[in-house]
Amino acid sequence: MDGFYKDILTLAKEEFTEAEMETLRPVLSALNGAFMRLTRFTLTFEARKRLATRLELGGLQRGAIRDALMLVLQERATGAIVGVAELSQQPRDGRVPGDVRLPSMPWASQPPWVAYVSNLAVSKAWRGRKLGSLLVASCEQVALRWGFDEIYLHAATQQEQLLRMYDKLNYDALPSFDQPAWVLMVAGREPTRYHRKVLRASVSGPAPIVEA
Repeated sequence: MDGFYKDILTLAKEEFTEAEMETLRPVLSALNGAFMRLTRFTLTFEARKRLATRLELGGLQRGAIRDALMLVLQERATGAIVGVAELSQQPRDGRVPGDVRLPSMPWASQPPWVAYVSNLAVSKAWRGRKLGSLLVASCEQVALRWGFDEIYLHAATQQEQLLRMYDKLNYDALPSFDQPAWVLMVAGREPTRYHRKVLRASVSGPAPIVEA
C-alpha cells in the first residue's frame, strides 16, 4: 500500500502547524483509515479485473490485448511482497491507462500497441537496493519474449529520483506526448511524462531472478 497510497496525515503535516495537527489528528486519522481501506479495495478490484486471464492460466506468455502481467518481488523468509511492476499492452498514444480518450474517426490511423510498464512500487523498507531497476529490467525481458523491440512507461515529473533511475536505465523522455491540463484535471492525477526505451536482446540471456 505504501507504494500507491499517500498518507493523509503525512500530507496534512505539510499544510498545518503542529498545534493545528493536534486538534485535527483524530478526524484525520479516521479519514486516513477509511481512505486506506477504500484504496485497498479499489486496487484489488481493478488488479483482479486486469489480471483475470493471467490468474486463470498463469505463465509469462503474451496474452490478448489488455491482458496484464504482474511481476512480484517476494521476501523468501516471510513471504511478504516487497515490490511489484505491471506489464501490459497499451496504445502508443502517450495516455496513461484510464485517461479520457476521445473517440477516433473510423478512417483515422490507429496507434500501434506497445509493451507498457506501470504500477511500479517498492515497499519503503526495501528501497535503495535497486529493486525498482530489477523489476523494470524483468519487464523488459518479458517484453522481448512477447516480440516487442520497444517499451514505454510514464514517470511523475515531480519525482526527481524516479526520473534519474529511468535515465540511468536508458529511457528517453518524450515531452511531445505531455497531456494538457484538462486531461490531468479530469483524471485527478499529477503530471507525468511518457518515456521510451529501445530493447536489445541480451547475449547472456534473460536477467537472473534475484531473491529478496
